[in-house]
Amino acid sequence: MSKDLKNIQEIEEYISGQLDQGHRNEFEKKLHADSSVQDDLNITKQVIEGIQGHAFKQSLKEMHKRLFGSNKE
Repeated sequence: MSKDLKNIQEIEEYISGQLDQGHRNEFEKKLHADSSVQDDLNITKQVIEGIQGHAFKQSLKEMHKRLFGSNKE
């Protein structure tokens, strides 16, 4: 597995709380020592927030459509 893919996997597991305490501690040491890992974590969080925000907006549109029969934004 490439370094980038390993970082992505670790970041996803870190954010979702899937790392056991030992791996979490190791990742946090790497996070504090390597600004590129910090950047990757921040970018991943922004992407997740964007996706969640989009999904929320889509849910609101669908609810509005069902309640009022409209597809206005």
